Amino acid sequence: MPVASSDNQEFERVEQARVRLEQALADLERIVDDKAVQATTAGKKTDADSAALRVENTRFKTLADDVSTRLDATIERLQALLKG
Repeated sequence: MPVASSDNQEFERVEQARVRLEQALADLERIVDDKAVQATTAGKKTDADSAALRVENTRFKTLADDVSTRLDATIERLQALLKG
């Protein structure tokens, strides 16, 4: 069954959104990795530095969870679109 042009456009938009979400997640992972390297190469960490890193890590985890949820929702919409 051929896919209508509007379905193709919707698929392309969903695919672009998926790619952007994947890039955002990759950027977050890179930032976390960079921060970890900075923390280990900075030598002795103070308690304040450790606390700040924990807060930042929590924020990144929350952001990653949000990106994951949005990506899952996008995939579900894409699957529904392709089935419909």
